[in-house]
Amino acid sequence: MPMLAHLGTAQAMLGQLSRARTSVKDALDAGRLAPPARLLGALIYAGLGEIQSGDFRAAHAFAREAHELADGLAPSSFTAAAHALLATTRLELGNPQQALVLSTSAM
Repeated sequence: MPMLAHLGTAQAMLGQLSRARTSVKDALDAGRLAPPARLLGALIYAGLGEIQSGDFRAAHAFAREAHELADGLAPSSFTAAAHALLATTRLELGNPQQALVLSTSAM
């Protein structure tokens, strides 16, 4: 499952958006059946893929879900990445103050 999420992000970087979204969807479907940390990783990579494609609203939706999930887990590099992803999407969507608050809490 983590490989599907990585693959989706790489496909988005290459401009293969349809394939990327299919790979990410499959990773998320598998992640929803796995422990929360696996789903968190898939959500982060889903958000990164959408950032690569330029769809910050879709990235923000994945980032919000990852952020909510991360709040219930022990602090780690993945939970920090989830918070940073939400800060990034909020900044890109025109909410710099909210992004600043999130980015400082992610550290």
